[in-house]
Amino acid sequence: MDLGLDLEGTIVVVTGAGGQIGQVIVEAFLKAGCFVAAIDIDDSRLKRQHDNLLPMECDTTDERSVFSAWSAVAMRFGSWPTVCVCAAALDLSFVKHHASITEMSAEQFRKTLDVNVTGTFITAKAWLSHIPRADGSSLVHLNSDQNFSLIIIGSEAGIMVVPGNPDYASSKSAVQYGLMLSLAPDAVRINPGVRVNAICPGAVDTPMFRNECADDKTGSTKWIESEATVASKRPVDAEDVARQCLILASHRWSASTNGQMIRLDGGKSGRLEMIGTQTSTDCLINAIRIIHIFQQVAKREATSVTMGFGCGFDIYPRLEATDSNIEKYGFLIRSTILKYEDVYDDDSRHPEGRVLDIATESGSHFGTNYNLSFLVGEIPRMPVDADRCNNYFLRFSSKVQRVAHSSS
Repeated sequence: MDLGLDLEGTIVVVTGAGGQIGQVIVEAFLKAGCFVAAIDIDDSRLKRQHDNLLPMECDTTDERSVFSAWSAVAMRFGSWPTVCVCAAALDLSFVKHHASITEMSAEQFRKTLDVNVTGTFITAKAWLSHIPRADGSSLVHLNSDQNFSLIIIGSEAGIMVVPGNPDYASSKSAVQYGLMLSLAPDAVRINPGVRVNAICPGAVDTPMFRNECADDKTGSTKWIESEATVASKRPVDAEDVARQCLILASHRWSASTNGQMIRLDGGKSGRLEMIGTQTSTDCLINAIRIIHIFQQVAKREATSVTMGFGCGFDIYPRLEATDSNIEKYGFLIRSTILKYEDVYDDDSRHPEGRVLDIATESGSHFGTNYNLSFLVGEIPRMPVDADRCNNYFLRFSSKVQRVAHSSS
């Protein structure tokens, strides 16, 4: 069995090529021996030093601009591109976040959909317009044995949504569901060899993502959220997205893959923000941030397991944690702790001791509970004072009260 991708000499167009994910995709196709046209509205972000690369400035929302760019690609490489990758034209990082849809302007919503949805539609239309028809008629004649693959880069946002960014979530749902599934059967009628698929990455570990995380894995809400709800416990590597593009572009590897939405998110099971009121969300995120700061003496047992009536995860002290470490980080907990008069204790048993379950109630109709559990009493090989552990309990609800909690 030949395990090669068989992509050498393939002509590829990548839109949104100036973005951090787009750049990695372009590099991957060049390394695979392809001729690549890198298209972006800002050509200053495009790499230029490669014999097989054609960098081009193009506004994908302008139909004339797109068709002109495709013609230039065919002229440069001597044939029409057989692979088209529609990378994110408008990244979530460039979309303004709003606390509520009532605060978002129609102009922003319209612009996001225009770039991400209309731009992808026009790009796909221009590409399919010159694919050889099954009866042999085409403006540009290609070998019928050639590989034809359209790859749309979607997002987890189109599945899990993004609170505060309904424009971005709507645009990604549109391209990876409605548009992709509409194009797949239509493209096959044009030529049976055409395949249309979508890749939906989770949070991708790019320099921009790290900047958003303030270069601080232990204290960043974004990093915590992306890690805490993912089975693999890490953001997606940009090269993983590029490699998936190579696989879908390869007829040898993906000849029967068509009309598929491929999730590339490390096993994401949910989003922490989806717990009702913004106040509840802020409190939960703050709690998780505290846990990460306190990670030398605490660890998670199960992270954000999605269930029919909510999600939950347990946190308990590390076996190797020392009394001095607890004391060292205790002030961080006590400085931001939220205290209620009552403490919920279900007396559940953990293999390493008794845990204190702290419930979070949301304001949603069905409700979502998060159990932030701390050990109470002693665990093997590490005596822990029960009173001190009680100082670290967290209690949240949709009606939060902040009460100073002094150390005992």
